[in-house]
Parts: sequence; structure tokens; C-alpha cells
Amino acid sequence: MSESPTKIVLVKGDGIGPEVADATMEIIKAAGVNLDISEFLVGESAFDAGFANGIQDGALEAVKECGIMLKAPLNTPSGGGFTSLNVTMRRELDLWANVRPAVSYPQIDSPRGDVNTTLFRENSEGMYVGLTKDVDVPKDMPHIRELFGGFTIRDLDLKSKGDFSIGLQVVSDKGASKIIRAALDFARVNESAEVHAMSKPNILKATDGRFKNNYLKLAKEYSDVESRFSIADAGFGQSAAYPQDRGVIVTQNLYGDFLSDVMAFQAHGSLGLAPSVNIGGDQDSPIAMFEAVHGTAPDIAGQGKANPTAFLFSALMMLKFTGHEAEARTIHDAVMKTWEDGQATGDIKLKKDGAKQSLAQRVKNAVNNKPTINPPVIERGSLNTQQFTAAVIGNLGQKPKGDYAPCYLEDNYRALLPAAAP
Repeated sequence: MSESPTKIVLVKGDGIGPEVADATMEIIKAAGVNLDISEFLVGESAFDAGFANGIQDGALEAVKECGIMLKAPLNTPSGGGFTSLNVTMRRELDLWANVRPAVSYPQIDSPRGDVNTTLFRENSEGMYVGLTKDVDVPKDMPHIRELFGGFTIRDLDLKSKGDFSIGLQVVSDKGASKIIRAALDFARVNESAEVHAMSKPNILKATDGRFKNNYLKLAKEYSDVESRFSIADAGFGQSAAYPQDRGVIVTQNLYGDFLSDVMAFQAHGSLGLAPSVNIGGDQDSPIAMFEAVHGTAPDIAGQGKANPTAFLFSALMMLKFTGHEAEARTIHDAVMKTWEDGQATGDIKLKKDGAKQSLAQRVKNAVNNKPTINPPVIERGSLNTQQFTAAVIGNLGQKPKGDYAPCYLEDNYRALLPAAAP
């Protein structure tokens, strides 16, 4: 345990955010982690308190000073309304890498039980720059044609403002090379199985082609790191069907958002267990924002049904990042023990030992040279948020039966950061 407290900024967010944040901090406190916590309002609570941009004054400055934010989910309106505050904070803090591990757990019923992969998502460019616009055809088309070299919409039969919209994707050599190099550095230090880069250069030749070209250039520089490139749609299929143990995926912003959700569902059937970290800065002055991948779940907010595990696992990544690895593993052991005991929140499907097959069935299997398999019984968890929190706290200091080595507790995330400028 660190002697002096580790300073962090805590944002409890919207929807179920305050519930999962309170549960997580209760567990961390019970584990004896020495933190100096500054809490700030971001999201709907900040708007309600009169902060016009949805971020409490001084919040971003506090993060820049201490370098660490633990953030619960924030509401982002679809199709209109204010700009995503998640994107705003990533941009303002220059958090250029979004790292999302996907891990299977033997106690959890899921499509695949062998996922232990880390995805690197470029975090500052691509489609998420948010440059979209409704087009006024008579007014705007001459400029669009000039920019895109004869672009035509004659087959779309669009004639006036409101008929269609456009979006701008931004990919730079700086942004692409930075995330690809980070993935390669990370894989080299952590002895990852491979780096799998992907984009869609066969269709989006300028933007995605630039991403691919940066990968091809850097792959030669990192010849000691096993790596390959795939067209994004094929890469998605390969990653979902054949996840590489301790593998690393690196891709552009939009694709990374999609694929990380696919990998989470493959690993544990939902987003309810998926942690992540957004990282910027350099080796000397890192800035990291740790957050769950899931959203605000307003339909269950305030009902005590929220699963705090994804936010808790994000906090464990934070603890390891800040030198509290022993405490992080103690808490992780407690969660694994809780699941092994058959205790989980209602969104989780636990696998329990099945009833033994009958003697007649076992004899029939033996005659037909078939193995005797007792399929597991699948049961949903029954605990509410507070009950699960109490169960985890009660298991602090106890060891689970299984030997668990999730990549987010094994890997060194500081390794992806560049060296400080001389």
C-alpha cells in the first residue's frame, strides 16, 4: 500500500452512475486503499447545478493536476442535443488512446469462455470528431464537388435542404501512428501474442488507407512483434470467432467502439463487466480516465438493480496503474470468490455444477464410447447492488478456487505511453 494517498478525481455521472460509483468506492475503502478523492459534477447533475457546458468549473484542471479520473457513465442524447461529454473530456484532456480489455470468466455463462484480449481504439479522430451537417443541395453541392473532385448525387434524387446529411472522417498520420505505435509498444513490453490492426482501406481509400499505410510502416520498425492487418469486416469476424489469448487489436475510433462491444458480449454476454481506460500524456506525465464501457441504464436507475462490476474493474485498472496492485488483486479475488459462491446481480448468468447423469445414461455413454458430461446449470444472480457490494466486502482477503489472470491486471498500461520529450 502506498504511504501517501493517491489523488484522484471522481465523477459519479448519470443514471446508474451514482449507484455503481458508491458501491465501488465502498469496496475500495473496505480494502484499505489510501486515496485522496476530489469529486466533481459532470453531466446532468452539472447542468442542473448551473454549469452551462455540463462540466463543473475546475474539474478538468483537477484531472490535469493529479493525472487520474475515475468516471461513471454519462448520458449522451442521440440525434441531437448537447455534444457528448465523454468526447468533450477526451478531447480537452487529449486522451488519444481508448484501451478496452475483454475477458471471459469461468463462472459466467457467455458465448465464448476463452477471451482475454485488449483492444486499442484511436480516441481523438475518425468519425467521432462529430463533423456532421444537413446539406442544402443548391448552396452546398458546388463546394462538396470541388472538395471531392466531381462528387455527384444524381442517382439519389436529392433536391433541397433536408434531403441528406454528410459526415466528415478525420485520419492523420500523427493520430494513426500514435495509436498503432502504442499498441506495438504495449505488445512488446507485455509479451502479447500478436497485434491485429484493421481498417477499411478498400472502400475508404484516403482515410482508412492512411491508417493502413501507417501500420505497414511501423510493422517494419517493430519486426520483433508479431502483427498482421485485416480489412475491418473480416477482422471483426476473425476476432469474434477466434479471439487471440493475450492478443492486442488496434483500429480506428468508430470500428473500435463497435468491436469492443462485440468482444465484451462474446466474453461475458453483456457490457456489464467491461472496463476501460482512456490515456494521454507521456511516461513522465500520464493522464488517464478510467470508466465502464456500459451506459447510464436510465430504465433501472435508482432501483438498486445496477451491477457495479464494470466500474469496479475499471477502478482495479486504476489501482494497478497508480501502484496499488496488491489491493487491486485482493478486490478481484473477492469478486471471483463471490461469483464462485453463486452470488451475483440479476443481470449475470452464473454457471453452476449440473446434476450427475443417471447410471443408465452413463452406461449408455460408455457402450457408445461417449464421454459422460454433466452440463452446468445456468442461473441468474439474485442480488441487488448493495447485497452484491456487501458480499464482495465480506470476501475481501479470501482466495477463490480458480487461478485468474485477466489481462487488465497482468499488463502494464503505462507501457503504451511515449517517452517524455527531452
